[in-house]
Amino acid sequence: EDSLRYKPGQFAELALQSLPGMSRSYSFATAVRPDAQISFFVRQVQGGVFSTHVHQQVIVGDRVTVAGPLGNFWLRPADAPILLIAGGSGLAPILALLEHALERGVTRPISLLFGARSQQDLYALAVIQKLATAWPAQFEFVPVLSDEPDGSDWSGARGFVTAHMGEYM
Repeated sequence: EDSLRYKPGQFAELALQSLPGMSRSYSFATAVRPDAQISFFVRQVQGGVFSTHVHQQVIVGDRVTVAGPLGNFWLRPADAPILLIAGGSGLAPILALLEHALERGVTRPISLLFGARSQQDLYALAVIQKLATAWPAQFEFVPVLSDEPDGSDWSGARGFVTAHMGEYM
């Protein structure tokens, strides 16, 4: 019911009334909203009790407890280019950070490397494209696939995302 002030990049502990005694950590996926709405990316994990419940049960109307904000990851003031590296669901805090930075008029060049296993694991591409289009400086987005089948139509970067960091530092 109350607005939660957090720094984009931070995370919170979420608990659902329908899963008593269980909580999980998730990063905020958007910047702070004036309407107090918050978003999280919850990827279903095989055997994951919390994520399976969220994906397979109707949780609309379920009471959610949000404990936080927690963590020390957020964008500090500086003039240097920004190198952001995310893998899988780790894209959530990066998107929140970029949305907030754009709202605040940050004009630093951005390189965003996003590691996923295959093309089907890439997500939020429209959100990233929207941010890149609106960004007032250079914005380079590099998806890197670690397990894309040979012979697919993928012509982008392959391997582990960390192996490509040096090209942008």
